[in-house]
Amino acid sequence: MKRVSIWTLMLALMLPTAFGCGDETSEESTEESTEESTEESSEENGEESSEGEAEAHEDEAHEGEAHEDEAHEGEENLDLAMDVEEHALDEETTARVAAETRGIAHILVRYEGADRAPESVTRSQEEAQARAQAALERIESGDSFSDVADEMSDDDANAHHGGEMGTLPHGILPDSIDTALFEMDLEEIRGPIESPLGYHVIRRTH
Repeated sequence: MKRVSIWTLMLALMLPTAFGCGDETSEESTEESTEESTEESSEENGEESSEGEAEAHEDEAHEGEAHEDEAHEGEENLDLAMDVEEHALDEETTARVAAETRGIAHILVRYEGADRAPESVTRSQEEAQARAQAALERIESGDSFSDVADEMSDDDANAHHGGEMGTLPHGILPDSIDTALFEMDLEEIRGPIESPLGYHVIRRTH
């Protein structure tokens, strides 16, 4: 029978223990590694989940803003439509008013005793009528209405502006002048026309 040395025996006894400790250490390392991986995975999932929730909230916020923008745009379109409608009504009103207005220039020849005639006017009614007729004949002969008005009109307010009175609504002038003016064609000239103020030669300017 062979003799076994004490060192060989001790080595034999120690090997299983050493291998056993290695297995436990390996298992513990594996478990720790698994736990760390699980924790890291959970953290990553948590971060991804948080990022996903943040993105979801952000998408909802964008959708909300988009709906608000659409609503605001709808309100602006409605306001614009109302503005267009009001503008159209204004144009319709303007057209109606334009149809009831006329532009006029006139030459007025006053006579003594006529309405608003100053004391300096001493001509008779017949003389005033003749003067108005002479003004009309000058215009018909080729003199400009403005020049004749500047020389012969007794209406100091507009005589030096070619007799221009501007654009006036229907019914504001003395009846005889108003009726004639709204019967006349554009740039037509008529006279003499009698009114309480005297005798007129009128031109339709608008």
